[in-house]
Amino acid sequence: MIKKLFYFKNFNYKLYFSLIFLSLFPALYETIRTIIVSISADSSSFDIMGHLEWFDLINETLLAFLHIPLYAIFNRVIKNHSEEDFAKVTFKTFLIGFILYCLFSIVIYIKSKSMIVFMNVNEPDIEAVTKYLNLETIAFVIGFIITSINIVIVSRELYKVFIIFAFVKTLLIILLDINLVLKFNVFGVAYSNMIINLLMGILGIFILIKNGLIKLSWFNREDKMIFISYFKIGIFSALQILVDNIVYALMIVKMVNLVAEQGNYWIANNFIWSWLLMPVLALNEVIRTNCKYKDNNQLWNYFRIIFFITILASAAVLFSNIFFEHVERIENHNDVYLIVLKLAPFYIFYALSIIPDNIFIGYGKTLYNLINSIIINFVYYGIVYFLYLKGYIVFNMNTIIIMFGLGMIFHALISYIIFIIKFRHNIFFSNMN
Repeated sequence: MIKKLFYFKNFNYKLYFSLIFLSLFPALYETIRTIIVSISADSSSFDIMGHLEWFDLINETLLAFLHIPLYAIFNRVIKNHSEEDFAKVTFKTFLIGFILYCLFSIVIYIKSKSMIVFMNVNEPDIEAVTKYLNLETIAFVIGFIITSINIVIVSRELYKVFIIFAFVKTLLIILLDINLVLKFNVFGVAYSNMIINLLMGILGIFILIKNGLIKLSWFNREDKMIFISYFKIGIFSALQILVDNIVYALMIVKMVNLVAEQGNYWIANNFIWSWLLMPVLALNEVIRTNCKYKDNNQLWNYFRIIFFITILASAAVLFSNIFFEHVERIENHNDVYLIVLKLAPFYIFYALSIIPDNIFIGYGKTLYNLINSIIINFVYYGIVYFLYLKGYIVFNMNTIIIMFGLGMIFHALISYIIFIIKFRHNIFFSNMN
């Protein structure tokens, strides 16, 4: 039994651990950034940066529309077309995606102040928050190039490139943050992001050209079916993320702002996503990429990995207060620790849900994720909001965590119900040993 638990049949170890290695460096530089800001900037800096929590939700929705379809598109091109065709598709999808992303970002840049006021009417320094988020919008536009390149790198399993990217980005963020945060306070973080994204984008494009993974090409009739599929997958994916994020912004982020915990929540959430979920997010990419193979019988491998991740993450949570106090030097580290301690167990269900959710993405079945999103956000959160309006629920940090956590549990249950119904005759359920 024990031997079977540790046996991972045909699992792509190289890709998985390369992705973890790639994720490790961002986690390190986010920690280093937190230390630099806590030492160099005033206490309000974390509250200003905390507004990026809901701002990221807008960016995530745009990326869901423009990037999520690339996994299914690239998987199909790799299986059915030549290397030259892949390079041409890379260029065309990048070009369309970048133009659309820029157009959306211009609107966000112009309307950012209005959105900030809506999300937190009690914000004492609207101008500072607006300036910071406008600078980050520019950084996001430049960063779009890097995230696009990362999808190509994952699809082609270029392990050495992961290491190069991670090392260079970590080195840059340490050098730039130390200088820019000291000089420009919290705005130095945004300036640093802009410069880093620009340099990494240039490096990434050079690597793609050198490996023959991108080629200048004009659009033709043969591209019609590819882009019909691209936009179809993207629309379902974007609608799902949009619904998720609107409800998350209104029911979680706004309520966190109302109870004046945005700084603590931002640090806690950043720890969970940067450290605890690092191996889970790496598994996301492996699951999507594996969908390009005909022999994709990896379901039990995914469950085993989630099991081991849960054990390691549980140990990390227990010692996280030491990390907040002595490494990140957070003044109110006990408050942050309590949020992590209460919130982290619910993420076990998030980790389980990524298996069916990413299989849907890898096969271009994003409609299933949209259906799940509609059920959770309109039924579950609709009931919660109704109870709040009637005075049956009073929001504080504990009720916010419970509300969000139960949402993750119900999401996981619905994902597996859909997965079993739609994929019960698939290879995932054959020879599960």
